[in-house]
Order: sequence, then C-alpha cells, then structure tokens
Amino acid sequence: MQVSCSEDKGKGSKRIHKAEREKLKREHLNELFLDLANALDPNQPNNGKASILCEAARLLKDLFSQIGSLKKENAFLLSESHYVNVEKNELKEENSTLETQIQELNESPPNFQQTQLPSHIHGDHPGFPAVEPALQQPPANDHLRLCF
Repeated sequence: MQVSCSEDKGKGSKRIHKAEREKLKREHLNELFLDLANALDPNQPNNGKASILCEAARLLKDLFSQIGSLKKENAFLLSESHYVNVEKNELKEENSTLETQIQELNESPPNFQQTQLPSHIHGDHPGFPAVEPALQQPPANDHLRLCF
C-alpha cells in the first residue's frame, strides 16, 4: 500500500488542528477555574481544580441553606403582616363605630332638657349631698369616764 504525500499531509494537519483545539479548550477551562477561584476567595492561593470545586460546592450548600432560612423567615413575616392587617382593619372598624357613638351622644335629642340639680346637693362639693344637722354625730368626748 502506498500512501500519497497529500494524504499524509491531510492526516497530519488534522492532528495538529485537533491538538490546537484541545489546547485552546484546556486554556479556556483553566481560565474559567481561575475566575471561579477568584470569585470564591481572591486572597486564597489556588490549590488546584479539586479544591476550587470543593470550595464552590461548600459555598453553594451554604447559600442554599441561607435561601431556605430566608424563605421560612419570609413566610413568617408574610403571615405576621397578614395578621397585622387584619388587626388594623378590625381597629379601623371599631374606631368608626366609636366615632359614630360619640357623634350620636353629642347630638342632643329635641325633647331633652337639662334639669336643675336637686337642692340637697351642697354647692361647694358637687356630687356630695349636704349633711343635715339632725344627722350629724355628736362631738366625741376627749375623756372617757368609767365608773365601777
């Protein structure tokens, strides 16, 4: 079997192109690993691809854990917000009812007339009835005499 020169050149150039493509691919992956290492901790020295992947996996686990905690906190806060809104609406309704009652009390009915206070209420102390002299207690004796 004879192989022509042109066939040898074709196979050789294909091998060279494949090697160059593989080299470019490796260089690109190395750049991606360096970018990942810098994103994780730019001050930490590069200890290899395996350590970069382990650190990235650890960081992702931490982030997913934080996401879970934040979702729980968000659900709690939404529930609390709903409760506060319900309470607020109830208070608004109660306030409206009280304002209506106050307004009704301030409006005097047409046949309502203020009456005079009874005469037995003493003027100096409103609300306390005056003590009539007949009902007053006798003065207390300072000296009590006992006879045997």
